[in-house]
Amino acid sequence: MAIRPHGLSFVVQQIGQPFATASRGHFAAPVAAGASEVEVRILPYLLLIVWCVGSAAVLLSWWHRWRRVSAAVRTGSRIASRREFEILEALRPLCGISGRVELVSCESDVEPGIIGVLHPVMVLPAGIAGRLSDAQLASIMTHELCHFRRRDNLTAAIHMCVEAIFWFHPVLWWLGARLVDERERACDEEVLELGSDPQTYAEGILKVCEFYLESPLFCAAGVTGSNLKKRMEAIMTPRISGKLNFAGKFLLATTAAAALLGPIGIGLLNPVASWAQSESTPAVTPAVATVEIKPRRIVLEIKAASASRNHRCRFFKSSQFA
Repeated sequence: MAIRPHGLSFVVQQIGQPFATASRGHFAAPVAAGASEVEVRILPYLLLIVWCVGSAAVLLSWWHRWRRVSAAVRTGSRIASRREFEILEALRPLCGISGRVELVSCESDVEPGIIGVLHPVMVLPAGIAGRLSDAQLASIMTHELCHFRRRDNLTAAIHMCVEAIFWFHPVLWWLGARLVDERERACDEEVLELGSDPQTYAEGILKVCEFYLESPLFCAAGVTGSNLKKRMEAIMTPRISGKLNFAGKFLLATTAAAALLGPIGIGLLNPVASWAQSESTPAVTPAVATVEIKPRRIVLEIKAASASRNHRCRFFKSSQFA
């Protein structure tokens, strides 16, 4: 015959249970939560330090290269009456440049190029006139005047600032290489359109590559940038390409504006929808199991159980003797 446990024995068993398991589970979660909270707080500062170190390294590298280029310009001499200056003055109106272009000759092994962003100057290595013919020198200087008119140094400087901020994004570095390719290709096409002989122009570029080094700065447009093999092929086999008309330019500008302003508009509209959704959805509070121990109540239950037991014992004895 199975004996049902009495209320008193059940209460005593519950009181006798150990608290080690409950306390361990109760206090382990706050400790783990506190450790993860510390990690979450430290992580943004670590990322900020890594970003600052990367940006500083990129800027320091560019500053070191800029010092080399600017030192060559400062030590150079202004040209105002030599054969190079006469060629420059003849080419300036042909390239559509109305203002004056300052010409500097420097004792450096860096290729001819346009140096500077706000006030760019054309820099030629000393002795280049003796290594190139007049036609070759004219084609090289025409190439540099195209960079001057297009303000390629300013565009490159803006891209360099973006690279310094988002140095960790590999797509930006790929875009920088593509920007060099496209600007050199555009200048090559314009040089040929202005009447330069393709073979003479290609020979001039190859001689510059033979005697001089490529410009160390992205924002110092030279003549030997990009893939030289592809450029030579494009120069010697020019393709017939028409310029964009007003409709093509308008379509291109509209597409660029949509690509730029589209994500901004979506970002401005999404917070409103998410806020309205959060307002309509009732907040759900997590259920927390609480354990409350009241010793006084347990004592009262024990006393009541004892009194009930004594009463039943007395009743059983009285009924037995009756």
